[in-house]
Amino acid sequence: MNRWKKHFDKLYNSQNPVDNALLTELPQRNEHEHTDKFLPKEVKSAIRSPKQKKSPGIDGITAEIIQAAGETLVEMIHDFCNTTFTEKSVQKTEEKL
Repeated sequence: MNRWKKHFDKLYNSQNPVDNALLTELPQRNEHEHTDKFLPKEVKSAIRSPKQKKSPGIDGITAEIIQAAGETLVEMIHDFCNTTFTEKSVQKTEEKL
């Protein structure tokens, strides 16, 4: 038992050398600033995730319709999400898809 105590005491209670010069070279990032955009694989995953054979939403679109649209819809939703995220607003459009 004493051997384990010595091992963990040495492991967790010893000082690690820190090179402050190295720390100043690291890029600074605000934790509250989220700059990452949506990835295509995230959009694909979100499109695949709804269960099939469920009632459509208020727009009348079922999960099967969205999932059957394929790569074209993935690209459109990906572009829409990233544009909305970047501009922090939703573009209104009269264009029919």
